[in-house]
Amino acid sequence: QTATDGVINPKPLTIKADDKTKIYDGLIYSTFTATYTGFVAEEDKSVLGGSLIFSGTAVNATEFGTYTITPGGLTSSNYAITFSNGSLSITPASTFTTLTLSAPSVRYMDNVTFTAVIRPLNTASALTGSVTFTIGTLTYTAPVVPIPEATDGSVQAMVIQQLPASIMPGTYDVTATFTSTNANYSSAPPVTKPLTVIARTADPYLATGFYTGDLFAWTTSTSTSTATVTLVAAVKDANDPKGDVRGAKVSFYFVNGTTYTAIPSAQNLPVGLIDVTDGSVGTASAIVQLNIGSANAASFLIAVKVTGAYSNNMGDALSQKIVSVSKPITGGYIFGSGDVANTNSSGYIMGKTGLTTDYEFDIQYTKSGTNPKGKVNILVRSMYTKDGILDSKLHTYIITTNAIALLNVGTPLATGTFSAKANLVEQLGDGESIPFSTVAIEGGATFQMVAFQNACDQQIAITLYRKAGGVWFSSYWNATKASSTLQPVSDKGIVAVAGGGICAAQAAPALKIAHITTEVLPVVLEPTLKAYPNPFKDKLFFDLSWNKDANARLEVYDVRGAKIATVFNGPINANESYRLEYVPNHVVAGMLIYRLFIDGQVFNGKVVYNQQQ
Repeated sequence: QTATDGVINPKPLTIKADDKTKIYDGLIYSTFTATYTGFVAEEDKSVLGGSLIFSGTAVNATEFGTYTITPGGLTSSNYAITFSNGSLSITPASTFTTLTLSAPSVRYMDNVTFTAVIRPLNTASALTGSVTFTIGTLTYTAPVVPIPEATDGSVQAMVIQQLPASIMPGTYDVTATFTSTNANYSSAPPVTKPLTVIARTADPYLATGFYTGDLFAWTTSTSTSTATVTLVAAVKDANDPKGDVRGAKVSFYFVNGTTYTAIPSAQNLPVGLIDVTDGSVGTASAIVQLNIGSANAASFLIAVKVTGAYSNNMGDALSQKIVSVSKPITGGYIFGSGDVANTNSSGYIMGKTGLTTDYEFDIQYTKSGTNPKGKVNILVRSMYTKDGILDSKLHTYIITTNAIALLNVGTPLATGTFSAKANLVEQLGDGESIPFSTVAIEGGATFQMVAFQNACDQQIAITLYRKAGGVWFSSYWNATKASSTLQPVSDKGIVAVAGGGICAAQAAPALKIAHITTEVLPVVLEPTLKAYPNPFKDKLFFDLSWNKDANARLEVYDVRGAKIATVFNGPINANESYRLEYVPNHVVAGMLIYRLFIDGQVFNGKVVYNQQQ
């Protein structure tokens, strides 16, 4: 038998480095292992020559990431060895957040300290990043800084923040979220704590109490029992830090013993600022009707209740005030025209210092003495937008009203007060390159005016309140009383109040006589009669036109109804304009009434005569 030679080939053997995972600790990983696949029978790694060694990027790796483990160093004649790489994954170390609030409950718009302490799993490297604090829809972010002498590597983020006005009283979740900028440490999951925001204590602006509105009002006539009263409350935040009183609401109540009855049209009124740069003082107002029934006079105890972001005790003496109503002695009038200096104006559209605010008013009772009627026009020159923001350009605002709710002329002597609903518009354009136009700002705003005359001592006080609370305009703001105060009008202005007498200083002799000039002016299609200037001193001009031939008579009367001059009496031609001139002769300064009789019709108007000094 013949022997045959054979060939024994090496058996395949795979040596694969095992995949490893560790949490970042700043140390080198050295415990690498491998798995063997392909040994014969009972053989193992002991039959291999050499030594198992590991190389690759994992050998000296310490930072977060994934690294290669490469095995090698083993030999064998019986095995065909294939080495296969493994991987080392170093994962971020975890972090833990502790949230602390400076107090579990704070007042509206108080300062709050948010503190987050972040502790890392180890101290292998410095922990860096930031913490975002969230309350409601607001977020505040602060970087973390090492805590001195902390042996566990803890860091801290802190925010000291005054809560904004939008965070009204209530309970909120405050959340702290840590975001790591060191890749070796993970960001921490959010932690939450509750924060309760409570209402601040409201303080009265005046030492005498919250109420700063009307203390007395007349009914509209001796036969009616209802009076129009403007209720006003001035609220102040005397806390530290100061808050914004626009977070408050004001309601007015009738008080009868221990019973408080809400005044329907004066509930949950918004508080607006007097000065938009000072959020600590504001007012709320409402016009209401008080009924005294069959009595000639009656008093009402009014309570002020502050709610929302502020609170008060409406049973406290400073929260209550007596308001009286009486039936008046009918009659009386007030009128005026001119301007007042903007020396202490206030409000959202406060008048510009150095300029003037123009006024024109004519208020009187009807012939029956039952209702006041008339009109008011106020022109305000302001450097502020309607939002109370200082602007680089001058704004022109016009306040108008002909809906007079209350007129009172009487005690003190020659003082006329009235309340009304007024409209506020802004006048745009220059009348030349840009035509005049107006933009409505607010309609039905509460308007109050006081007119005083004692002969040559002539003063007015003007206030326009905002529906949203606060003051649109005050001609002269008295911070002590939280209301507008009387202010002398300019030398060119006039204020006349029934019973106020005559300004003797203006009664210089007048030697001029009335005369007439006529001229043909451009054709007009409608009848017109214009008197100017108003007020006037030495001359008054009338422009008269009619669209057909007619006889016309123009006369001037004093306020008592006595005729003092006939300016014109004669025929006029159709579609021609006549300029008529009237020069007063020995006429007492004050309001004059002109009356045009033409084609069976009568037209009336009023002008103010202010004598030359």
